[in-house]
Amino acid sequence: MIASNMDTVGTFEMAIALAQQQWITCIHKHYTLEEWDAFVATTAPEVLRHVAVSSGTSDADLEKTRLILQKYGDRIRFVCLDVANGYSEHFVDAVKYARRQFPTHIIMAGNVVTGEMTEELLLSGADIIKVGIGPGSVCTTRKQTGIGMFPFALFVSWSSTKITAKLIHQENVLCILSPSFYATIAAIHMYV
Repeated sequence: MIASNMDTVGTFEMAIALAQQQWITCIHKHYTLEEWDAFVATTAPEVLRHVAVSSGTSDADLEKTRLILQKYGDRIRFVCLDVANGYSEHFVDAVKYARRQFPTHIIMAGNVVTGEMTEELLLSGADIIKVGIGPGSVCTTRKQTGIGMFPFALFVSWSSTKITAKLIHQENVLCILSPSFYATIAAIHMYV
């Protein structure tokens, strides 16, 4: 299970609590570098293994992520690149940049809802794809942009592509999904 990087969910406190169950928490991007320093200094290494540094695609977001991982990348394994709507060349370029900058980290990227874009993000360097645009009960994307699609749309379009991926659904708590139950279990064990 993976807790979302929403500012009310992806908190340091949530990471400490969920790490006890070996769940991953995508820490929201609004913490300062000083807050990250304090968290890492007072947190058990086992918790840090279950934390993702979240980033948007702005230069400032990516630079902050780089600085966090420059300091703590040997303890933190996950990067979460998150945008409301992943259908842009700018987002694909950010995924490629993240793969170059963080070659040993597990990169989550999204949000998308089609097999074609899932494949594009995988080819660009993402390891885990976040699916669904605006389907969450507290997500404001659909209201703010008029765009939204549930993850089921991905499975319909996925059947026309030949991709295998670890997928997660955007909501307060996320699950790793796969075409088969056994591949899901394998993906969970691979990353936890």
